[in-house]
Amino acid sequence: MKRLLCWLAVCGAVAAEPIQIPVGTDYSLPGRLDIPAGARGVVVLLHGSGAANMDEELQMATKDKAPNPFFADLSAALQGQKLAVLRYDKRNFALSQRNSEAALQSLKEHPGLAYIQDALSAVAVARQKCPGLPVFLLGHSEGTWVAQQAARQDGQIQGLGLIGFTGSALETLVSEQIAYRPLDYFNDLDKNHDRVLQPEELNDALRPQLVVLDLNRDGNLSRSEFQAGNFSQLLLKPLLSDAWRRDEASLPAPLQLVEQAEIPLVFLQGEWDNQTPAFVVQALDICESRVWKKGNKRFVYFPGCGHALDARDRYDDVVYRRPDQATLERAAGELARFWFQR
Repeated sequence: MKRLLCWLAVCGAVAAEPIQIPVGTDYSLPGRLDIPAGARGVVVLLHGSGAANMDEELQMATKDKAPNPFFADLSAALQGQKLAVLRYDKRNFALSQRNSEAALQSLKEHPGLAYIQDALSAVAVARQKCPGLPVFLLGHSEGTWVAQQAARQDGQIQGLGLIGFTGSALETLVSEQIAYRPLDYFNDLDKNHDRVLQPEELNDALRPQLVVLDLNRDGNLSRSEFQAGNFSQLLLKPLLSDAWRRDEASLPAPLQLVEQAEIPLVFLQGEWDNQTPAFVVQALDICESRVWKKGNKRFVYFPGCGHALDARDRYDDVVYRRPDQATLERAAGELARFWFQR
């Protein structure tokens, strides 16, 4: 089958094959490998946080619940650059479909390390199916962390693409999202800009919550009280486990890996990304251009785009849209040019 796929690609046909990514002695992750004619490299796609299939379908967070198969669309754009693409169901999604409690329990014990191992297993499959082709990793959000760690451990990855770079520890990132992302909502209501919402400035959603949020009982809602209300939800329903914290703490920090990297890194950053804000990538841009000057980093910004390079109406918009084809083609083109021509 390996030789057949390569033969089809050489002859001008697009070869597509269902694959399995082995991750344990008794189970594997369903995947797909697409090889366009004249393929010059293989890209392994790495998911963001949460359970996701090989398409990284974002429908539940998309406007009007419209279909939004981010990885499927991204794969098509990459194939247009003569890049083969390997994508697979994320382990938490695949195991939930099988309802394997034992396998899910093993994932809970070392979630971060598990996702890194899955990426390394996918790289091994890519090399087996497409011998001789360079392998690249393209991560989205949490997948940018996985991509960096996997590349460090593998040692032979030829380049990274990072969409919505996380930068800091996941707990720090989530805390900042909860405390600061809703502030544009508060500021819109604060018509006199005094950092306090008087009763007449409260809307129907906040007015019933005042009895809980007004901690100093002055009849108003301060900016700090508003942030406290949001942050309390994170304390009551933590998003991260101690297992994730341990895994993350055992490995180098993302910003450290960016500085140390020798392989090509391409940052694809939506300027209206309010989940992994652009200032982190922009700070790296400054460090590279003024201090590090290694020449192995490319910074690509997408005005008006959010966390999945999707067009947004405004910065604080939290609803996804399906990315424009032209945007994805630009992203794929930037990756290919820098990976192969640097």
